[in-house]
Amino acid sequence: LLAAGYFLWNAPFFQVQSAQVLGNSRLDATDINAVLGVNGRPIFTLRAAELEQSLLAAFPELASVAIRIELPSSVQARVVERIPVLTWRQGDTIQLIDQEGFAFPLRLTASTVISPVVEAAGDPPGVGLTSQDAAALLADQLAASAENPKLESAGDQAEQAPIKQEPFLKPEMVSSILSMASAAPQGAVLVYQPEHGLGWQDSRGWQVYLGDAQDIAAKLNMYKAILMRLEDEEIQPALISVEHVHNPYFRLER
Repeated sequence: LLAAGYFLWNAPFFQVQSAQVLGNSRLDATDINAVLGVNGRPIFTLRAAELEQSLLAAFPELASVAIRIELPSSVQARVVERIPVLTWRQGDTIQLIDQEGFAFPLRLTASTVISPVVEAAGDPPGVGLTSQDAAALLADQLAASAENPKLESAGDQAEQAPIKQEPFLKPEMVSSILSMASAAPQGAVLVYQPEHGLGWQDSRGWQVYLGDAQDIAAKLNMYKAILMRLEDEEIQPALISVEHVHNPYFRLER
């Protein structure tokens, strides 16, 4: 029995060479395999839940992962990637955002900056647990398990406490940014200020603020009406605010 067990554990017939990756377009299969770390491991030592959680922690741009393990040495990773619709630039951090508001890093080997780009001066409202926070949490759990053998294995932790990704932006805020981008004049720089909310820096010399994501269509219509009035009267504003659709205002000086 011991000899048979040793043979099964070390036989090349049962050792995994690499995982077959399906569904990826931006991420490279080599990078995914590097995180999985299945090369040369006996098939009996692999657990699907543990591998799935390791990928979700390493790649926030993955919406879902399904690992399939089959004898004698087959591992298949089917992934679903998030599709970015805008870029959120905050200080030195650049994140891509999908339609549901989930954030993931800009990997130069996997994707490029996606228009529109929002220049943010602070965190958006209602920021929950970001993908980076979730990855750090899992890393802490794994480190604690390695230091204390009495703790549950990483695989057990992955099954009992899977990573829960939280959106960085509310979906309605994403929709508002896309609507604002289509209404802003060409060359305008989209901005977010915690005090004033969403807006843009008009290339003609004034700032526009629309506030939060509520009533974005009505705010855009109000802005257009105010701008037409100012143009008719040949007034050059410094700021136009429709943060509160029923109480808009403009300023002539900064």
